[in-house]
Amino acid sequence: MHCPSLRGVRVVVALSFCAALFCFVASLPSIAIRGPLAYRKALVADSTEAQETAPATTPPGPTTKQESGPYSSTFEQICTAGSANHALFQEYADFHRTCRQNASCLSSALVWQCDEKDLCGGLGDEIRGLVFTMLTAMALKRPFFVRWRKMGQNLLDLFTTNAIDVRPPADLPRGCDKFSIIDQTDPRVWFSKAKDHAGCASWVTNMDLFWESGSLAAEVLPAMKDIKLEAVIGCGVNYMFKPSGLTAAEGMNFPPLPEVFTAIHLRCDDKAMERKPVALNGTDEEVESSLVQTSLQCARKLQSKTVVFVSCSESAKQTAVRLSGSMGLTVLTSRAQARHIDHDHNLLSAPAFRAALWSDFLVLQQASTLIRSGSRVSGFSGVAASMGFMPVDKMWRVSGDPPVCAPDESFHAGA
Repeated sequence: MHCPSLRGVRVVVALSFCAALFCFVASLPSIAIRGPLAYRKALVADSTEAQETAPATTPPGPTTKQESGPYSSTFEQICTAGSANHALFQEYADFHRTCRQNASCLSSALVWQCDEKDLCGGLGDEIRGLVFTMLTAMALKRPFFVRWRKMGQNLLDLFTTNAIDVRPPADLPRGCDKFSIIDQTDPRVWFSKAKDHAGCASWVTNMDLFWESGSLAAEVLPAMKDIKLEAVIGCGVNYMFKPSGLTAAEGMNFPPLPEVFTAIHLRCDDKAMERKPVALNGTDEEVESSLVQTSLQCARKLQSKTVVFVSCSESAKQTAVRLSGSMGLTVLTSRAQARHIDHDHNLLSAPAFRAALWSDFLVLQQASTLIRSGSRVSGFSGVAASMGFMPVDKMWRVSGDPPVCAPDESFHAGA
């Protein structure tokens, strides 16, 4: 998702299309839907996954986390408040359920697609495009479906259907017209194209809702105007899917996680997600070390005791652990090396995929506070924060030369 700036490295225009489209998620059906944190599960032993995701000499530790996360109870207030929003979502869920049984209705389907050979961006990009396409389909009352396969995995297998079933039905037309909409910044253009294109269409897109500078959302989905920008992705994803809980894989990929912790995500260059450790953006170790140190000082300033340090830079993770003692912090890191979902074309087993990418993403959703660090803001951690319904005042940013820690007032889920 490369309009990255979930926090503030890039100025993004968060306008009504996004806001309104976010509110749109607020009209969720009467089905009780909770945020990802509400579905947090205790880690369960699983020897098969354990052997594939961590060294056999490192036993998994039991979790002390509760099933509900720190912000899970805010889902109803954020996404489903208001009778207009509720009615909108209920109506679309009813329409979608009926349409998937009707071949004529399916002929106008709008499909979000991200297959092995498609260039979709990182995981944050992908989820942003997924939600944009869903909201477009809802506004136009077209059935919406998802084809999502990367690194040998069908990512829909990581979710459980919630209000709408987005798995393509057997009667979905095979030859849908395909459009690639990558790194573009005008959702109004593509909304118009969807409105004018009568047949089945597949979109490969990471469209950033926050670039909308007009009043499209208010025009097409006026009921959606009340959802907070930072929550739109979380509301959209939770409308489609029940949140995934932590599994035995996370128990093997991370040490035991406490009930309350601060997550630091140090975004490095995509090329660093290879088998050989590479310093952040190819810069020297001193620059990377300074970012790590300032990020840990930021956590200490926030009175954090435990930090989960997530990064695609192995050297940064090692530095964080080395500096933790002198700062009075407990620093936990993943045992696996991060991989990029759009640049790494290796086919992985399900446990290896979780270890390289999905476990980091789930754990970021469990944090009480998030510090995003690096020269570029990460959509990966930004979308995770939105899916966890993290309040804006719990989002911090470390950047600059020299790096400084400050609140991220420009935070939004499209970064």
